[in-house]
Formats: sequence, C-alpha cells, structure tokens
Amino acid sequence: MSIIMNESIGAMEYDGLINSAYPADVIHASLASGYGKLKRGTLIARASNGSLIPWGSDITDDLVEVLTVSNHQATKAQAGLRTALLKVFALDFITETLAVEDHEASITVVGLNKDTLVVKYGEDTLSLTTDYTVSYEDGVLTITLVDSSEHYEAEELEIKCFFAETFVPIEKTTDYTAAYESNTLTITLVEDSDYYDSAKLKIVCPYVYNEGTIAAANLILAEDIDTGETPGSTVIARVYRTGIFNRKAILHDPKAVDGINDVTKEKLRSVGIYLNDSISI
Repeated sequence: MSIIMNESIGAMEYDGLINSAYPADVIHASLASGYGKLKRGTLIARASNGSLIPWGSDITDDLVEVLTVSNHQATKAQAGLRTALLKVFALDFITETLAVEDHEASITVVGLNKDTLVVKYGEDTLSLTTDYTVSYEDGVLTITLVDSSEHYEAEELEIKCFFAETFVPIEKTTDYTAAYESNTLTITLVEDSDYYDSAKLKIVCPYVYNEGTIAAANLILAEDIDTGETPGSTVIARVYRTGIFNRKAILHDPKAVDGINDVTKEKLRSVGIYLNDSISI
C-alpha cells in the first residue's frame, strides 16, 4: 500500500459516510479479487494471509442443504449452527379444480412430481389404480377415471400436487417446529400445515461466529470497485485509512449477521477510524 495524500473531503461526500469537518487519510490498497462489486463504505479487513477482504467474508458460508423428509420429519447432523436464524423452505404445490370431460381431466404445469398427486371428488379421496390412473408427459398431467370406480361419472376433480424441486419459505410454528440437540437439527412438519406432506425441505442456516476471531477491520472503501468473480489476484482501490464515519453508512459482508459491535469498533479506533451513530455533514 502507498499513501497518496491526506484528503479533506467536503461537499462531495453527499452520502453521509464521512464527517467532512475532519481530514481523512486516503491510500491506495490492493484488495483481494473474487468478491464481486463492492460499494463505497464497505469495511475492509486484513486476513491472516495478509490479503485485504470485505469484513465478515471469512465467516463460514451458511449451511444450505436439501433434506429428505421421512415421516414428516427431516434431520441434519452439523455442529455450530445458529438455529435462531434458521430458514426453512418446503416444496411448493398446486391446488386446482379440474373439469372432467369424457372421464378425463388434465392440466399443464411444468415441474410437478406426479407421485405426490392427491385427487378428491367432494369429500372423498380417490385411490390410484382403483379410481383413476395418471400420466405426466411434457408438462401435461392427465387423470383418467377408471370405469369400475364409483366416481366414474364425476364432473370435476380437486387436485393437489407438489413440485419436484421448487421451494417456498414456510413459517415456524405454523408449518414446522425445530429442535437442535447434540449438534443435530430436527425439523418436524406441523400436521395442520399445507406443507405437511412435502417430501423435501431446504434449509439455510448460518454458523455461530465470534467477532473477535474473524479478520480485523482496518480500512473503509472510498469508492465503488469491481473485484471480479475470480479469486487469486488483486485489484487496486482507494480506501480510507483514518477518519470519522457514520456507522449506519458502513457496509460489510452479509454473513456478519450481528453487524459491527464494540469489538470491531475498538479495533478500528485503535487504527484511527472512528464510527459514530450519526455525524454532522
């Protein structure tokens, strides 16, 4: 890194990032590549290998996994999960009332899992093979009533069918409960939920981290920069090395879900960067 100037930023700092009444030390710094587009105000940290990275980016990536449901329950053995921030997704589904013509009803929907199809006529749930047969080709689901069924003359059918891979977020308590014991996460679907028969669940869960052990912040990005998508090289950017900044305008990697707490504020203060909850511009 090489110092290029001490810069007193004035009216141009319209975004409320910096207190323009005080000088800000601006330098050129070599940022690690592979972090995409970073905005002015992004907090930068020095990793253990010496590279400069967005603060919080060295936190372990969220656990993202699709789980198979058995008996309306799915489990995942994994240590260190922060289950208070768990997000759960179930397979989406369609419900439709289909008109029957010549003892056959059809609907065009791509991506269904026909093995999850439920067919009703009034209050009765029809049985596959005994009451109907089903085919699913090129996105067309076709239900054919069996002539020996007591529902052979039905004029309309109500159906519910889950998608094979399309997930939607579901609500804790209403749709599922979750327990985390002995490093095992157990998700149980609620019987009254519309998603009770979902064959898969997708989970997104961050890991517990300690702000005191992640790479320490020491710079703030002074201008937008594109670091690209490929790691392994560096990109030159202008950064603030000292100054007084608006904490609410500081950006960081979203994996740092707790935001900037006292540990990081103290580390920044020790290198000449001060964060205030508000500043006068």
